[in-house]
Amino acid sequence: EGVEIAVPADRTGFDDLLPAIAIESPPYGGLLAPSAMVVGSAVAFEATLEYVITDADGLIIFEGFETASCGSGCRGFYGFTAEYEVDRPQMGALIVFAESAEDGGQQDVLEYPVALLPSD
Repeated sequence: EGVEIAVPADRTGFDDLLPAIAIESPPYGGLLAPSAMVVGSAVAFEATLEYVITDADGLIIFEGFETASCGSGCRGFYGFTAEYEVDRPQMGALIVFAESAEDGGQQDVLEYPVALLPSD
C-alpha cells in the first residue's frame, strides 16, 4: 500500500519541510577543510546570514556574513569559503544564523559539527 507517483520524487518538492537555514555541504559531522566551500539554502530577512566557525574549545576562528540569492519569503541559495587555521585535527562547529530584525538577536540558529584540519 502506498501512493503512486508518476515521476521519481526529489527534494525540490519538499522545500517547505526544510528548516529556515539549511547546509548542503559539508556533510553533517564531516570534514570542513581550510578554504572549502560551504553551500546551503535559507529563508532569511533581507537574505542576510551570518556564520562562525568555532574550534574544539568553542573559540571563534572565522566569522562573516553572506547574502542568499533570494530575500524574505522565498528560499535562496548561499555559499562562502571557510577560511580558518587550527594547529591540530579536531572537531569544531559551523554555526549559521539570521539576525532578528526586531532586536538584533540570533534567530534560526543552525549549529553543525564539522571536522577541522590544519592547513598544509
